[in-house]
Amino acid sequence: MNKYYETLTNQRGDVLFGYRAQVVDDTGAIVDIYQDRSGTRFTDSAGNIVNYATSDDDTGMVQFYWTAATGQLLQILDPGGDLARPPIEGFADNYVLSNLPGDIPQSAVTDLTTDLDAKENSADLAASSGAGRVGWSDSGAGATLRDVEAKLRERPSVLDYGADSTGAADSTAAFVAAYDAHKGKEIRIPDGTYTLSPGAMKLNAAGTRWVGASKSSTIIKAASGATGAICQNTNSAFGSTAYCGVEKLHFDLNGEDCIAVDLASVNNAVVRDCSFTGGAGFGSPTTTGGSAVVTLSGAGGNNTSRVRAGQSVFGPHIPAGTTVLSVDSATQFTMSANATGAGQPVYCAGGISVRCSAPLDAASYTNSIMDCAAIYMKRSFVAEDAANENSFFNCEAIACDFGFDVENGVDTIGITRGRAEGCRVGLRTGGRETACVGVRFEASQAADVEFAAGCTRPSFLSCHTATSPVVFLNPANSTGLYSRGGTFPQRDIEPNTSNPVLHAARQTFAAAGSSPASSTASTGYSAYFQDFALFRSQIAIEWENYNGGSPDNRIVFASADTSDNINISAYRRKTGTYGNVNLSQRLSARPDGLYYTGTKVLGAQQPAIADDASGAPNQATLNEVIAALRNHGIIAS
Repeated sequence: MNKYYETLTNQRGDVLFGYRAQVVDDTGAIVDIYQDRSGTRFTDSAGNIVNYATSDDDTGMVQFYWTAATGQLLQILDPGGDLARPPIEGFADNYVLSNLPGDIPQSAVTDLTTDLDAKENSADLAASSGAGRVGWSDSGAGATLRDVEAKLRERPSVLDYGADSTGAADSTAAFVAAYDAHKGKEIRIPDGTYTLSPGAMKLNAAGTRWVGASKSSTIIKAASGATGAICQNTNSAFGSTAYCGVEKLHFDLNGEDCIAVDLASVNNAVVRDCSFTGGAGFGSPTTTGGSAVVTLSGAGGNNTSRVRAGQSVFGPHIPAGTTVLSVDSATQFTMSANATGAGQPVYCAGGISVRCSAPLDAASYTNSIMDCAAIYMKRSFVAEDAANENSFFNCEAIACDFGFDVENGVDTIGITRGRAEGCRVGLRTGGRETACVGVRFEASQAADVEFAAGCTRPSFLSCHTATSPVVFLNPANSTGLYSRGGTFPQRDIEPNTSNPVLHAARQTFAAAGSSPASSTASTGYSAYFQDFALFRSQIAIEWENYNGGSPDNRIVFASADTSDNINISAYRRKTGTYGNVNLSQRLSARPDGLYYTGTKVLGAQQPAIADDASGAPNQATLNEVIAALRNHGIIAS
């Protein structure tokens, strides 16, 4: 049996869709044709057997099988059955090799070889290595010829390993297979929803990057009952990795108490342009003061599908520390505490967006989390277990239990720009040197910032607060709190009796015991701290003594050593000379004042600093400096 296939066209070359092809023998009789070599007949829309094949509605291609014979004609009919073009005579002659006298003509051999080659090439292209048989080159000058297979393998995809982009099936095995084949490289996650279990997205190998199409179109959904971290270094307890990345993804934790991205034992990683959803928020559920039951309307997705037992619950009428006790129905759940009122939003928060952690001191340093957003999370952006020097840039936490959470023992965490809005607590910190710069805190339920025990030297520069009941909660838990600029309460570094520190702001004052005053020729004397002199043990004071309008500029440096001894040194600009006095143990504090070599030097009004031509500080100079330091809280009483 022979096969015929052709794209039907008219005499102008226009492709003919839905036209018919039939074979007629030399007597005018219509020849039987078939759909395949097995002899399956063609039928019309009513199921009747017909002897014509119809061209494809998309390509115009027609194909059929028949027994070729000399003298047969090919007729092309329009959809109505009328002849559309003159019959093609002798179209079947080359198919009938037995009719050819003597040797087979070269033309027939060529036609047969071409047909066989085409079939062989089609099979090759359909094979797994078929792309390697297709050439490709870039359009730029100097581009070299490559094959399509090599080009495609530059950017592997999880779809190459059987991931289900509909989210119906768990794609964990496909993601693990993609990682095993391309660890340390970029792995693409195309548009779609992918249901994953913990450990699906590994960060074990340095340089591994998981990249989606966008955080609005590539969704990673936590499998039901997930409790670990979806994206993580699964060897975090044994060693660290570095230079990994997670980008352009939306993580839907589906209400489960799990972690989206865990950077435990991961260094120098970047989490960029990702979003995270944990539990759920309800604008106006039915709550009653004195009742722990929350009832939802069930309209507009207002149901308990994302509510789980154990989630944190907060809102204007919800007591601190409340959790979901049980999920009773599709529109009702019970809390662990009674609401104090009705008609206010209720938020159920679960899971963690991004966590920096250093289990077994395996490190989690200098990671950057940037341009990320989280909503309804129990703890959104977290640093714990000695995960030091990590930074959060332009991140936002909306309606989370804790927007940013820095645990005790963690140091040098930076939070730059971004915001925390509608969270129970915008930032909780018990760490050392947590620094917030230009962060907006708005409508916090309990407080913008909660200080946990052990918090040391937190700083807030140009931070903003709006409609929050409390800005600083439990500030007594922190030492060295500093806040300048913005609308946050202004706080200079607090005095510490065991280790004198200074107020980091410009202060101008007159003689010891006097009120602050500006430096003018009429006052005759002034001194001030240099702007933002953030030293723990040293301060520079500059004063001007006017004699007939000619200033005598002098700089005095006072520093305290680890034994609280104060050392004084001076530089006189007028003469370019130095003078130094080491007070050492000659300075002592007694109940009635400060003594120097047994003489009381604090308490009485001190004379102005003399114009000492030698440039060395005299006794009056020392008295003035010490008195000024004490009166302005720099040294302890």
